[in-house]
Amino acid sequence: RIVVIKIEDHLYGLLVDDVREIVDIKEEVVDRNVTSVFGLRKNMIEGIAKLNNKLIIILSIKEVVNSKGEIKIAK
Repeated sequence: RIVVIKIEDHLYGLLVDDVREIVDIKEEVVDRNVTSVFGLRKNMIEGIAKLNNKLIIILSIKEVVNSKGEIKIAK
C-alpha cells in the first residue's frame, strides 16, 4: 500500500505494510512529552495520543521523509 502525503508543495508516497483506519485526533489529547517509543528516535515522534483505549503514535512526517532507509515499528 502507498500512502500519499503532501508537505508544503511536494507530494510523497510512503510504502506501508498496512493502514487500519484514518482518525481525526484533537490537539488536546496529544502528549508531546515523549522519549523514544518502540525503538524510534525521539525526533521521529510528534507525540502520542490515547483514543478509544488505544495508543496512537504520531510520527513527524518531515523526519520520516528525510530519513534514510527503512523505518520499522514493532507491533
